[in-house]
Amino acid sequence: MPKGNNSLTLEEISGLLIDNAFELKTFTGSMLSLHKKNKINIYNSGKIVVMTKDLNEVKELARELSDILYKK
Repeated sequence: MPKGNNSLTLEEISGLLIDNAFELKTFTGSMLSLHKKNKINIYNSGKIVVMTKDLNEVKELARELSDILYKK
C-alpha cells in the first residue's frame, strides 16, 4: 500500500471506479458492490473481496485498483 494520507470515502471510490468501466451493483453506505470481470465488494474498513477462483485475475484487479485509487 502506498504511504501517505490516502483516505477516500466510498462515494469517492465509487465515482472513480465507475469512471473506469466498473459497474456499480449496490451501495449500502458501508459497502460497495461492483462488477467488472468478477464481483468485487469494498468495505468501509478498507477490506476488498473479489469473488473468483483465478489468482491471476485477483492480481490483475489489484494492479488496476491501485492505479485508479492511488494516482499521483
